[in-house]
Amino acid sequence: MGRQEDHEIVRTSAMEARESGRRIKEVMMSQPEVTEFIGAEEIEGVMDLEGYICTAVERLRGEH
Repeated sequence: MGRQEDHEIVRTSAMEARESGRRIKEVMMSQPEVTEFIGAEEIEGVMDLEGYICTAVERLRGEH
């Protein structure tokens, strides 16, 4: 799967999540084209914003 195809899956998953009121990770975990390559635990990890938000200042300063 290429980058453009990956982007399209994320985009359509986000739209479906918004329309259905579900979380995007739930939508993505329900798609075989996603789970064929990445497991639920990995999806949870990617969707965990703690690692991104908590280190935002350090990342901007180049400390992380």
